[in-house]
Amino acid sequence: QLQQIIDDCDKGYSTKSNIRALMHQLLGYAAQNDIIDKDYTDYITFEKEQTTIERRAYTEEEIADLWKHKDLHEYAATLVLIHQGMRLKEFRDMTRADVDYEAMTINIPKAKNAYSVRTIPINPVILPLLKEMELEDGHYTTMNAKSYGYFLDKVLHHTPYDCRHTFATRANKMDIKTFVIQRIMGHKPKTLLEEVYTHLTMEELAEA
Repeated sequence: QLQQIIDDCDKGYSTKSNIRALMHQLLGYAAQNDIIDKDYTDYITFEKEQTTIERRAYTEEEIADLWKHKDLHEYAATLVLIHQGMRLKEFRDMTRADVDYEAMTINIPKAKNAYSVRTIPINPVILPLLKEMELEDGHYTTMNAKSYGYFLDKVLHHTPYDCRHTFATRANKMDIKTFVIQRIMGHKPKTLLEEVYTHLTMEELAEA
């Protein structure tokens, strides 16, 4: 019966995991109080779906169109993400205290892992955008992930990750070294050799 509940569920892996966790708590409590003899949730099985995320880089024509509408906040934010290679959450959390206009750097003090905590150079082309986007509370955007994702999907026909994908794609076309791209984007180096080269100067990153 427990397995049938999971099999009949049309939701994803995460939801099924939550359902099984709830079952385990309930049946564990029942077993402790001698209501049932055995907790059968350990025998529930379901496969983790293999999701394929389609990543599509912005074309040069699309980027040119973004610049035409740079006075609109969502377009300006998209340009910042494309040219900085930042994650959406990193940009949303960024405050004026993290940005040094004189040194032309952005500090990302909190991130998903140690490699993502970093300081990156500001791409000169988006410096004016950043200054215009400053909000009274010190942040640069009030957009949440859901509203911005909806805008990208319905208006620009892209996903939030397409911005980072575009950054990496353009950097590769410019023959920028992989370990430099990883350092700017906050990716974990894939090899020991690449990890050695993560200690790059800000001048080297800015030049790239």
